[in-house]
Amino acid sequence: MENIVYNYFKVSDENGETYGVGAAEVGSKNEIMLIEGLLELNYSLVKISKQEFEDYDEGDEIRNF
Repeated sequence: MENIVYNYFKVSDENGETYGVGAAEVGSKNEIMLIEGLLELNYSLVKISKQEFEDYDEGDEIRNF
């Protein structure tokens, strides 16, 4: 079985309000498109742990898996 590594992040606006969390395979085309799209929309991304991603239940989750 292949061991895939993911980046986990929190999506926030300019006021620091969190809109959700995301996970994307490191270096994948989906990761690049997702990150660029969120940054173009002026969202801030903050790196979080896998545990923080799994524990998040207050909003939306974005995944590429």
